[in-house]
Amino acid sequence: ANSLNLNAASADLYENDDVRTGYIDLSGASSASVSYFVQHIGVEAGEELIVDYLSSAPSWTELDRVTSDGVDETSFVFREIPIPANGLIEEFRLRFRTEVNATNDNWYIDNVAVGTFRDITFQTSGSPIVISATPNDNLGDSGGTTPYMRTYNDGTTVNLSAPSTSGGLDFVDWFVDGVAQGASENFNYVVGDHATVEAVYGNLYTLDIRARAANGTVTVNVTPNDLNGFGNGIVPFSRDFLEGTMVTLSVPDRANGRLFDSWIVDGVAQPAGQTGLTISVSSNSLIQAQYRGHKNRSGTQAP
Repeated sequence: ANSLNLNAASADLYENDDVRTGYIDLSGASSASVSYFVQHIGVEAGEELIVDYLSSAPSWTELDRVTSDGVDETSFVFREIPIPANGLIEEFRLRFRTEVNATNDNWYIDNVAVGTFRDITFQTSGSPIVISATPNDNLGDSGGTTPYMRTYNDGTTVNLSAPSTSGGLDFVDWFVDGVAQGASENFNYVVGDHATVEAVYGNLYTLDIRARAANGTVTVNVTPNDLNGFGNGIVPFSRDFLEGTMVTLSVPDRANGRLFDSWIVDGVAQPAGQTGLTISVSSNSLIQAQYRGHKNRSGTQAP
């Protein structure tokens, strides 16, 4: 009832409706799109709605064209069209016009938006869950059961809420494109690009990483980074991982004049001389890099 209605006063020349926006400053945008909802009722097959934009020429240039099939639509259809580079100007404008011939050739237009739109995919690490998302996206959709996608304007703050448990596992964190956010089940996500947002569930364990008899500092390389985004470190330090994560640690074969001997995992010595260690995380663990003194010329062990 509140949508824009365009038709024609008659079949005569210049009788088609023509509606134009004011100026919109897109000069600072690297990309932008136009979106709108459209519906036609009473429009004969082949009659059209045309959307033009004011380019840097400056001239009106066609951006979108919708052709009627002659069948009345019962609902609005969403359309989104990228704006070419020559439209990213300070005095951008839109024009909606019809190519029809009567007052009953009705095109209806609603929710016109100009901006940078981002597609966000919501998913979970386990069984499907319901993730609530407010406000509604550009199509009027709210949250849903994972996996699902929503489209928002760049810069929109979306309040997300996920269950505290799923499949017997506790909520761990939100991940955006694989990067942990350090957030609780309720998370305010600011849209900045196309992205995948994942609610991660599982058992979280801590690796306590140390060195023995190193006679000083030792740097341990850690891959992948942990849930907090931390990787390599100088002992002692700790890293947090989900159960089942394969973690590789490595140290130099010499540190502070001492030789690497072996890794010790929860009190159990690993094969001697192997400076790299790969484990599957299954519990909180104490992992130590054992060093020893080198042999001197007399054959005795240096302290």
